[in-house]
Amino acid sequence: MSGNSRALMLTLHLAIVLLLILLNGFFAMAEIALVSARPARLQPLAAEGNAGAEAALELKADPSRLLATVQIGITIIAVLLGTFGEATLGERLQDYLGEYGGFLADYAHVISMAVVVIGISFFSLILGELVPKRIAMIHPEGIAAALARFMRGLARIGAPIEWLLSTTTDLLLRLLPLRGEPAPVTDQEIGFMLREGVAAGHIPQAETAIVEMALRLGDRRVSAVMTPRTQIEFLDLDDPEEEIRRHIRDSAYSRFPV
Repeated sequence: MSGNSRALMLTLHLAIVLLLILLNGFFAMAEIALVSARPARLQPLAAEGNAGAEAALELKADPSRLLATVQIGITIIAVLLGTFGEATLGERLQDYLGEYGGFLADYAHVISMAVVVIGISFFSLILGELVPKRIAMIHPEGIAAALARFMRGLARIGAPIEWLLSTTTDLLLRLLPLRGEPAPVTDQEIGFMLREGVAAGHIPQAETAIVEMALRLGDRRVSAVMTPRTQIEFLDLDDPEEEIRRHIRDSAYSRFPV
């Protein structure tokens, strides 16, 4: 094989490896976006006729279906990456090291395998995991709406395999002492989300204070928030004006029910 042919084949092999890594990133991005997307933000988009938002809500309603689809895709890609990378890049690097003779030739297989595994793992983590997931966390609703229809199509194609995986997973989970229902949202979580909204500039501080006080209202006694009728200082408009003035002067309050 000529030098140009070798260079062309090497370029093709590297392009295939890069494509597989980017496909892995696609599945990772779709998973994080659909899991992180908030239904409260997707529902208005769906109400406006956004088909992607409707598909995202459908997938969020059945998370096992989404997770099975993503896991199938990522597993297949991981197997292809390892097999193809070792069979192409690993062999070419092994042949290249063998030409030097000596130590490199004796351990060419081990060195080439280590270099290929480390190299593919590094770029898979960066381009196939971390960067796509970071992007999905920044814009979860938009990305979820953009990718949901495609993921739903894949879920329908792989429905038999997903059914087998989901059924097996459910059977195994029944053997574990785990609660089947998700935990309800607590007051602390609502307060945390409100503070996040204030920090992002989406919710005024005054509105957050009102909501937090309303959440704490159930823990207080009625006497702490209401004044008994017999202790209310009020003004009777039928009283003489001088008596009303005297009442206002003698009282410690500046506002009165009439």
